[in-house]
Amino acid sequence: MLKFNKDITKIKPYFLEMRKYFHQNPELCGLEEKTSLKIQKELKDMKVDFKVVNDYSVIAFINPSKRGKAIAIRTGISGLPIAEDNAYPFPSKVNNVSHMRGSDIGMAMLLSIIKVIKEKDKLINGRLVFIFESNDLSIEGPNGILKTNVLGDLDYIFTIHNIPLLELGKYWIVRGPILVGSNTVKIKWYGLNSSTSFSQGVNDPLLAAATFTTNVRGMMTSYLSPLDIYNITVTEFKAGDNYNIVPSYCEMSVNVRYDNQNIKKTIHKGIRDYIKLMEQRFNVTAELLNIGDTPPLVNDEAAYELARYAVLKIVNPDGISEYSPKVNSESLSLYSSKYRVFAIGYGSGKKNETNNDYYTAKFNPDERSFDYALALYFQIIEEHFKKRRVI
Repeated sequence: MLKFNKDITKIKPYFLEMRKYFHQNPELCGLEEKTSLKIQKELKDMKVDFKVVNDYSVIAFINPSKRGKAIAIRTGISGLPIAEDNAYPFPSKVNNVSHMRGSDIGMAMLLSIIKVIKEKDKLINGRLVFIFESNDLSIEGPNGILKTNVLGDLDYIFTIHNIPLLELGKYWIVRGPILVGSNTVKIKWYGLNSSTSFSQGVNDPLLAAATFTTNVRGMMTSYLSPLDIYNITVTEFKAGDNYNIVPSYCEMSVNVRYDNQNIKKTIHKGIRDYIKLMEQRFNVTAELLNIGDTPPLVNDEAAYELARYAVLKIVNPDGISEYSPKVNSESLSLYSSKYRVFAIGYGSGKKNETNNDYYTAKFNPDERSFDYALALYFQIIEEHFKKRRVI
């Protein structure tokens, strides 16, 4: 049974206010100007130190001058190009842009925690860092932050996600591998520009690209085992827009999701081999560009012990789920090259319309789940600094 904390009850109205604002005013990846300014305003009102990096990422600090123990909590701030369901209680005011993966919740969560902890910062024997990450759907977001070295020395970086299929009141705490890698490959196809004819597709880059799109996943079964965890999805397809004219050029983006580096290498070989086959069959040429890679995330072992200990302060052992969805990786993985990182899931209490884990137009978590997320963040901070008076 959740042990509700008086600070959670006290801060809940502020949390809901912030979440509503961010949800109604989403901005796309790398364009979060108003979102960043709102975060900065709230931090200024709280008299909290912060730095802005890479235009819109905001890094806030509690006890910035203290040495020793340090912990960071991270959230993305980007919206998605998804039109949400009109039945949402406070829908997005921006056409075809929404916070359907919960970044609005993450931002409101971090600001609420800062607001509570700021009043008790003298009780914390160490430094707290809060990462509001812009451009978090791209490797540019975390890489830009890491290049600045603004985070300093940290013991851990934590992030908490809502999970649609996880039962309300349960936490997803997993040791070891947790998120699959995500790699984007751009393919450019070149052929001849012509009017339509009965040329059987020779020199037609569009037909070559379409054939590749249709068959690449099936072709990959000859390279990989049925037990390998991977997915290949065409996420972008662009060609000419002239009526009755075959374009001389088209391009596509292919998203490769993989469980380990060997699988990624095998998939890349399969893609290269199939591109050569398409070039020969349709007498076209192709160019392959690797434009981004987020590696799989392996939860840090020491962070796992801390997170599990904190969870057991809130719920009974049956409140811990070993559910392992192998969801798509995210920018948190990139921090693992320098820091010990850990991702935790909490049950959102509401499944979406497709009854799966995807964040879709109908993603609308149960508000009671936010209490569990806030409680865990507070408990992790308390356990890390070993000061029972903090919360």
